Amino acid sequence: MNPAAPTLPGVSPLAATILSGQAPTPARLAAARGALPVTRPERLLLCLKLREDTDASVRKAAEERLAGEARADFAAALEADELLATPVLDYFAQCGGLEPDVLERLVAIPEISDTTLEHLASCPHVAVLERILINQTRLLSNAKIAHCLDANTGLPPDARRLLMQFKQDFWERGSQKVVLTRPAEEQAAEAEIPVSEEQAPAATESAAPELTPEESSDEAFQAAHVRIMQLTVPEKINLCVKANKEERTILIRDSNKMVASTVLKSPKINDQELEMIANMRNVSDDILRQIAINKNWTRKYSIAHSLVRNPKTPVGLSLPFLNRLNNKDIKNLVGDKNVSDTLRKLAKRVVDQRSQKMKTFKRK
Repeated sequence: MNPAAPTLPGVSPLAATILSGQAPTPARLAAARGALPVTRPERLLLCLKLREDTDASVRKAAEERLAGEARADFAAALEADELLATPVLDYFAQCGGLEPDVLERLVAIPEISDTTLEHLASCPHVAVLERILINQTRLLSNAKIAHCLDANTGLPPDARRLLMQFKQDFWERGSQKVVLTRPAEEQAAEAEIPVSEEQAPAATESAAPELTPEESSDEAFQAAHVRIMQLTVPEKINLCVKANKEERTILIRDSNKMVASTVLKSPKINDQELEMIANMRNVSDDILRQIAINKNWTRKYSIAHSLVRNPKTPVGLSLPFLNRLNNKDIKNLVGDKNVSDTLRKLAKRVVDQRSQKMKTFKRK
C-alpha cells in the first residue's frame, strides 16, 4: 500500500499508522474489518483506503465491509453530523443505493467534491437537483455542474428557468460563458407568441413579497422593503450574508429561490428566526422543506411544532414530527381547520393511540 496522508483533521496516531502503510498485516486486516478502536469517520476512511492494500486478504476484507456494515456506519455518521473525509463522501455518493433524503444531505456538505456533484447532477431525484442548484458558490466555481444539471432531462421547468437566470446573472460574458437550454414548453410558447422587450422580464428581477398589515405600518420596514426590491438578484444574494433580521425577514420571502435559500445559510440566523420562518405562510414550500430536513434545526421542539401547524408545509414533511408533539399540541392540531384533513386525521390517530395506551397502563 502506498503511503497516504490522513485526510481527516486530528486523525489518531493509530489511524495515521494504518494510512501510512507502515502497520503490520494483522493490524491492517483488523482495520479492514472495522475492529480497531478508532472513531467512526476514521473506520470508514481506513476501510476505503485498504481496498488498495498490497495484501489480497486485506483488500477482500475491506471490500466486503464496504458492501455491508460500512454502509450503516456511513448513515449513522451522517445522522450524527460527524466530519467525514472527502473520499468517503464521494465513494458512498457514487456507489448507488442511497435514499434521496441521504443524497440531499450529502450534496449540502462543503467537503464533497465537484466530481461527485457533477455525478449527482445527473440523478433522477428532483429534491437533490434543486439542492445542488441553490448552491451558487459551487456552481460559480465549476461550470461543469451547471452543464450536468442542464443535460438532465429530469430537471423541472422551474428549476431550469432558475438555472438560466443564474447563467444570465453570473456568466453573461467572460471565460466561463455557459450555454444552457430553456424549458421545452417555454421555447414552444416563444415560437408561437412574440414577446416584446417591454414584456420580457429582466433576468435579475424577482417579485416583491407582500407585506403584512403590521409591516406596512412600520416606516423603517417599508423603507427596507423598497430598497431591497430595487436590488438585482446577485445583489440580494450578497446582502443575505450580512443582512440584519429585518432584511432577512424580507429576503426569505423573495420569489427567487436562490435568494430565499441563501438567507438560511446566513451565519446570523438563529433558532428564534427559524421558528418565525417555519410559521410563515408566505414563504415557499422549498424553504419549509429545507428547514424540515435539517435535523439540527428540527431538534428544537418549537421549530418542529411550527412546521406541523403551518398549512403551507407539505404533509409529507409534517408527518415525522407528529409523534413528537405533546398531548396538548396534538389535540389542538386535531381541531385545527387550517391544516389539511389528512394531517388532522393522522393527528387524531396519534391521540387515540396514546389514549388507548394510557387506558391499558391504568388497568395494569
